[in-house]
Amino acid sequence: MSLDFSGQNLQRCFFKDQNLAGANFSYADIQGANFTNAMLTGANLCSANLCGANLCGADLTDADLTDADLIDVYLRNAKINESTKIDSKWRLAWEIVNQGSEGQNLSGADLSGVNLYRVNLCRADLSNANLVGTDLYNADLSSANLSDANLSGANLIDADLYNANLSGANLSDADLSNTNLRNVDLIDANLIDANLSGADLSYADLRNAYLIDANLIDANLHGAKINESTKIDRKWLMSSSGDCQSGI
Repeated sequence: MSLDFSGQNLQRCFFKDQNLAGANFSYADIQGANFTNAMLTGANLCSANLCGANLCGADLTDADLTDADLIDVYLRNAKINESTKIDSKWRLAWEIVNQGSEGQNLSGADLSGVNLYRVNLCRADLSNANLVGTDLYNADLSSANLSDANLSGANLIDADLYNANLSGANLSDADLSNTNLRNVDLIDANLIDANLSGADLSYADLRNAYLIDANLIDANLHGAKINESTKIDRKWLMSSSGDCQSGI
């Protein structure tokens, strides 16, 4: 007989390596649960709350994840097939995590709240994409097109954005600490309340950008371009390592 966990509170439970084939987790609260390498073939996960769960290596073939909440779920090496019922947003997330999306056209895609830890999105087109609250820790976004993308509250710690296009992007409240932003186009970008501590902004184009209340402690602004419309506290220009190309 299949296990029935429907509607139960199973937050942060440990299911690693367990055989849960055909189990019923519908409407269960399994936030932060560990399903590493678990057998979930044919499992019912309809409307389950899986926020922050670890599904690394889990077998989800033939499983039903209709309307499941998969915000910040780790899907690396998880197995799904054509019969796995999963919303298109999360199937795309699974494809990006497991197959890579170097140079892929993802313009306008909804990837909000997706766990994209260490993914390869080099040269990808993410213009106008919804990346609100997305985890892009240590991701490769070098030369990617993120123009007009919404990255509000995104985690970009240690990400590589070298030579990326972030013109008009919303990066308010984003964590860009220790991020490589060298030679990045940030014209008209919104960086209000962003954490840029230790970031490399050398030769970045910050003309017309908004950096009100941004944290730029230990940021490198050498050669960065600013103008009279750049909203930035002058204390950062005084303390920066190197000189900005100032039009003020």
